[in-house]
Amino acid sequence: MKIIGKRVLSYFLGTFTLLLSITLYLFFIDKVGFADGYISEYQLVMKKYFQLTLIPLSLLGIYFFILGHKRKRESKTMILSTSLFFLYLLITLIIAKYFYTTLNYGQGG
Repeated sequence: MKIIGKRVLSYFLGTFTLLLSITLYLFFIDKVGFADGYISEYQLVMKKYFQLTLIPLSLLGIYFFILGHKRKRESKTMILSTSLFFLYLLITLIIAKYFYTTLNYGQGG
């Protein structure tokens, strides 16, 4: 892969990761909080889960930008960080889906 291709891939993954972090945060805000102040099981679990998920995901997005900006690019580093990203994303989405389907989030009877 050419250096320009690696740079574009790094910037794309960085942008995608940061946009994904923002989208997950907005999803969290949408599913959490009622006007009456009720805190559901889902809210209690997801508050800590999103804190533990969004911070590393945002740092990974910033890392992709740094990786794209570096002059020396190594294929192994790019392959390792890309595979780490997709593995992290898959685990994050599986756990979020599990919590969403099993916990009470105030959806009513």
